[in-house]
Amino acid sequence: MPASWCRYIQWACAGLLCLILAGVPVYAGKLLTWQDMLFVAAVGMVALVALAGGVGCVQGTSAADKVSADRDVTVAGFLLWGTVAIALVAGLVGVYLHASLVEVGRMGAYFAIFWLAAVLGREAGFARLLRWSLVAGGVIAAVWGVREYVFTVVFSGDVNWRIFGPFNNPNSLAGYLVVLLPAAITTLWCGMRERQGSGLRWEAVGGVIALLMVGSALLLTGSKGGIAAAVLALVVYALYAPQPGSVASRTARRMAAAGLVGILALGVVVPPLRARLVSAFSTQAHSAAFRWYTWLGTVEMIRARPLLGFGPGTFEYAYPRYARAGFTQMAHQSYLQWAAEMGVLAALLMVCALAVVGWGLWRRLRRAEAAGRLVAAAALAGLCGFAAHNLVDYSWYVSATGATLWALLGLVLAKQTPPAGGRMRKAGTALAVTVALAAVMLAGVGLRAQGIAADAGRLVKRGLYATAIRRYEQAVRCDPLDADLWVQLARIQQAVGESGNQSQLVAAVNSRLQAAKLRPTQPDNYYRLGQLYQRMGNLTSAIEATRQAIACQPLYPKALAALGRLYVLAGEDAKALEAYRRLVAIYDSPYRKAHALQMMGEYSYVEGWLFLGKRKLAAGDRSEAEELLSLAARELARQLFELKTNEKLLKLMGAWNPESVMRARSMAREVLRLLEGTGDQLTKLRLAALWAALGRADLARRLAAGNALLDAAAPRPGGWEEEDGQLLRKLKKALAAGNAGGAAHSRHGRKENES
Repeated sequence: MPASWCRYIQWACAGLLCLILAGVPVYAGKLLTWQDMLFVAAVGMVALVALAGGVGCVQGTSAADKVSADRDVTVAGFLLWGTVAIALVAGLVGVYLHASLVEVGRMGAYFAIFWLAAVLGREAGFARLLRWSLVAGGVIAAVWGVREYVFTVVFSGDVNWRIFGPFNNPNSLAGYLVVLLPAAITTLWCGMRERQGSGLRWEAVGGVIALLMVGSALLLTGSKGGIAAAVLALVVYALYAPQPGSVASRTARRMAAAGLVGILALGVVVPPLRARLVSAFSTQAHSAAFRWYTWLGTVEMIRARPLLGFGPGTFEYAYPRYARAGFTQMAHQSYLQWAAEMGVLAALLMVCALAVVGWGLWRRLRRAEAAGRLVAAAALAGLCGFAAHNLVDYSWYVSATGATLWALLGLVLAKQTPPAGGRMRKAGTALAVTVALAAVMLAGVGLRAQGIAADAGRLVKRGLYATAIRRYEQAVRCDPLDADLWVQLARIQQAVGESGNQSQLVAAVNSRLQAAKLRPTQPDNYYRLGQLYQRMGNLTSAIEATRQAIACQPLYPKALAALGRLYVLAGEDAKALEAYRRLVAIYDSPYRKAHALQMMGEYSYVEGWLFLGKRKLAAGDRSEAEELLSLAARELARQLFELKTNEKLLKLMGAWNPESVMRARSMAREVLRLLEGTGDQLTKLRLAALWAALGRADLARRLAAGNALLDAAAPRPGGWEEEDGQLLRKLKKALAAGNAGGAAHSRHGRKENES
């Protein structure tokens, strides 16, 4: 190929890669399958163009840099692609092939970005363009998050709001910004070193804006792990960016110390971060316990399959069987998750690859010139921050963060690729082209299926159910390995079947069975299948499916409650009693107490206490029955208060379930009836809170009258728990609001009488 054409292709690849890196937080910031596939397809297309155009054949690096960079990149490359090979094998024998293929594709896209940045970054112009694209992506995400904070404070007055911008949650945004913070400092530093006359270059102005936005957004995430990782990254940057022994080195150390003091001060000033630091020792103390129990469960997964794991990308489907705490999609520790998904060997290879890359960066720092040293220090600091953050979170699995990190690393370890020639090189290029083409084609097919499913979802909202079913069927034919598409098809088939079309209920069962075949370890699918069988009147199959759900997740409150109901319908009271006892035992376990997010609308425990309490009443054991029903009253009151507080938000998110609320109110009335006339002060307090949660402040006030437990100085009786303290505060607030409303009503009545 002529050199001019190779040059044009090089420019095209650089431009496309810049667009990918600048926009990656917007289109690949969430843990969504279609975003991962879009990311893989985009990177694969650029890699195909680069490989076909011989982009790596352009010359231009010093011999000394060539030797060290080539060696570092080559060793890291062997380790990384070895990890991908093991991951692919693990996926083929794993529990969900589709998720594994997507994850392997994303890993390949990371390393393709690393190679592209290493090849294109040999030229100063391309390197600066790519670095600015990375910083631009960080500014976009930061502006998005800061705008979100301003709007939230202005319209709802919540100054403690934690921003997340285009990402899933604040911690994910923090992990992304941690990688970019040293790069933003480097941009400012490079701009300040290149003065023109008496003014600063535009690069310095852009660097100031980038640093302010990225730093502000990082603090507003309120992420404790993110802030700690950022502190580590800043310390590493301050130690290695300036030349050793220079004035700048001493200044940088002083600035680093001042920066640490400033971050501690801002921890007191910035509301989201201050709230997080305070809550770490109070209301959100369960966060650390949640991670600890999640890690223990992940270790059990590793012990179960130490060689190849459960398949890359399958953690959320395999973890429930080993769960000790509440539900989570990720292990919140990427190194453990690698071992659980791909096996211990693959995890070790990945860690070794990161270590080799870090060693290569450190060697570059020792002999790089001033500007190159700054960029190398930014990459090393970003890598250290990334590695630290993944000890407590999962930045690796966020495509935007992974792409940014590997692009930054590739820019520093820019390698000299010899001209094309030789059979081995041609064979390697042909293999790379084949792999990239296969990745693009598979991602394209998956994206097409996702697009068809999205169109079907729009048809459902318009009430065109028959057409929507046909579109979902088209989607599963396009991508038959995607279990989520089968689940979506089953949902709409069930909705149509419940309106009277029995054949669609049968079709929904078949779709659920196909999803179970693709994801045999996912408990929720078996639980839904059991509900389907129950609606069809097949109690035997319903019980079997629900038991399978519990086998996949022993700590599954909804499934245990459903199993108890099914046993009651089948006339097997002894088995129902056993199921409900297992259910209520979970309430005091870490599974319920340690959770990532508070679960609203979880009435399974209430159902268990109601069944057991009524059994005790029937047996004449009034005291034990009241104790069980009192717990049911407390949990119902807590749940109803939460639903009342978050009603607007749940409706806005489309998560409001009127049937669930009606069921809770029905159980509340039954509990109030069964406990009528009780003399226990703690139970009366819980019943008063339940009346208040139902909106009957008058009855709550009457029941709470004279209750000594309303006095903060009163001694707490046996059985008093943290939940009772929270309920007491909500009851007092509800009574105060009721008194204020009653006083206002009385004043209004007096004015009418006077007039």
